[in-house]
Amino acid sequence: MKGNFIKLSAIETLFYFAAWTGGIFYGLYQLYLAGS
Repeated sequence: MKGNFIKLSAIETLFYFAAWTGGIFYGLYQLYLAGS
């Protein structure tokens, strides 16, 4: 049960990290479009 919890936490961490990184790239892309 503890292993499953750790696995779930790792997946959630990767998910939030991917969403956070995606948000940054999206913001940079919007700035690029605004500046071009």
